[in-house]
Amino acid sequence: MQCTFSPPKSDKTHYNTREIFPGFTLEDLSRKENAMQISVSQEQGRVPVTVLKLDGLLNMGTSELLEEQGSEAYAAGARYLLLDMSRVTSLTSAGLRSILRISRMYNSGMPGNGPEANPDAARKQSCVKLLNPNSQIENVLTIAGFTSFLEIFRDPLEAINSF
Repeated sequence: MQCTFSPPKSDKTHYNTREIFPGFTLEDLSRKENAMQISVSQEQGRVPVTVLKLDGLLNMGTSELLEEQGSEAYAAGARYLLLDMSRVTSLTSAGLRSILRISRMYNSGMPGNGPEANPDAARKQSCVKLLNPNSQIENVLTIAGFTSFLEIFRDPLEAINSF
């Protein structure tokens, strides 16, 4: 048995292979998946705090950017990091992995943060904290267990002074 495919004979039907939904192309999807902007600022509390303000999607297409920004700040001497997630619209497992890697980097030099440390004490000594994730993002963080080692704040001043 031989199967053959014959394209439609009518010229009235046009198929655009790049259009995945009406008016939505693969290029649009690519731009959306890589949509993340990060601004860096310094705030002074009891200690200097580097604030990374994330804006957009935190996923496989953008997680490397977050890791690079976190690493660059650390290499420049930052030791306390606040991730402002108030404008993060999506968080995937790749984004979670980036947050975890950054947290490990910043907390690696803190005394008492080894595997034998008291989890409550380690949480209070954390060098990375989160600011204003929306309810969906906070739910993802909670389900993934991140709230057991990362504090979440609603007030920027309170977050900065918590370090």
